[in-house]
Amino acid sequence: MTNEQANVLEEIIDLGGECLENNRCIKCPFKNDCLPKFAEEDGPWSHKTRMNLAINTLTREVLMGDTYESP
Repeated sequence: MTNEQANVLEEIIDLGGECLENNRCIKCPFKNDCLPKFAEEDGPWSHKTRMNLAINTLTREVLMGDTYESP
């Protein structure tokens, strides 16, 4: 994970998942999974889902050196 991606994840957490903004989405490691959800019947991920995914991803990166993989 790049520092830029980690910063985006921290912003997602700070914003409580209300993170949808073009400049942030372009840099976000979740963009390939999150953005297509808008076109699906179930709609986009919830704010809570995005925030929890950011928390979990940063935690795994720091504690175990894991990188984000699509769910």
